[in-house]
Amino acid sequence: MSDVEIIIVGGGIAGASAAYELAIDHKVLLLEMEDQAGYHSTGRSAALFTENYGNSIIRKLAKISKSFLESPPDGFSEYPLLSKRGALFIARSDQLDVLNSELQTIQSMGGEVQKIEGDELLQYIPHLNREYAVAGIYDPHSKDIDVSGLHQGFLKEAKLRGGSILMGSRVLRLRPLADGWLVETEEEEFSCKILINAAGAWAEEIGVLAGAKKIALSPMKRTAFLFDVPEDWVVQNWPIAIDMEEKFYFKPDSGKLLGSPADETPVLPQDARPDDFDIAMGIERIQAALNFEIRHLSHKWAGLRSFVPDRTPVAGFDPVVKNFFWLAGQGGYGIKTSPALAVCCGALIREGCFPKFIEEFGLSAEMLSPKR
Repeated sequence: MSDVEIIIVGGGIAGASAAYELAIDHKVLLLEMEDQAGYHSTGRSAALFTENYGNSIIRKLAKISKSFLESPPDGFSEYPLLSKRGALFIARSDQLDVLNSELQTIQSMGGEVQKIEGDELLQYIPHLNREYAVAGIYDPHSKDIDVSGLHQGFLKEAKLRGGSILMGSRVLRLRPLADGWLVETEEEEFSCKILINAAGAWAEEIGVLAGAKKIALSPMKRTAFLFDVPEDWVVQNWPIAIDMEEKFYFKPDSGKLLGSPADETPVLPQDARPDDFDIAMGIERIQAALNFEIRHLSHKWAGLRSFVPDRTPVAGFDPVVKNFFWLAGQGGYGIKTSPALAVCCGALIREGCFPKFIEEFGLSAEMLSPKR
């Protein structure tokens, strides 16, 4: 039996970033049930950084994370983590009230965006169907995220700081000790003082093993596909296009377009697979926006996004079960908020409160607490 200070269950972006943050001054062990970290959600992300997407807490966490993503520590990644993209939220004539409401929300939070109308839309996406889209909100500051670079950077640096990472280590049983936990996997047993539950879609199951009250976590399937465009379309510099009511999006990817119906289908924790109906729905919506027939898909996949009812991440010690820390419910925002959530996690474990610079953004530990 191995003894460590902190065990993190789950090697996706949440667990990897927490390991990176805590390994600098704690003996940390990360356990990942798959043979590849980030297999289910992190590795299937749309990879977009924007401060203007998600609820107000998500947007604040993104703002806090921005400086790390723009300027990671020396040696963290071989290439920049962020690259130019831009985002265009597009609206039909019947969505103009939604557009104006979102514009007010963004501007009230200090977002630097512009409303565009009519043929101005074609400056950003030349092949947009003008009979479909009549106006939009353009965010020039949205970026593509190198998800693999960020995720692998967290894992690499966690190990350099002394952390240990074990793949193929599914947690079977948890038993509370006088001052910590006994964690049993298929191969070994480990003891620790603090157990961090960063198991993504499986976080509720880990909570049950620990005897914690459920947090109403709902894994939801999100479908995506890659499709060819006409040879004379030059798409690499297009912004990501997002429907004003989040019914679809598409963005450039390796000379093709990556599309999604932005579906949220409740499912059990699983290795998600794309559904033909969801694919067809996405194709129909994107075809209407581009006035273009999608004839060939070069790839299709699905991932999991897990939410609690208020769609705000859960980060904090369980109110009843001692030394059990929740780090779950990041939804589709876990990549862009991971630096901030890792700092929150570290501060709560070390000091029991947020740093002042986090609170200055209008965030409190209670907002992320599992007992909120």
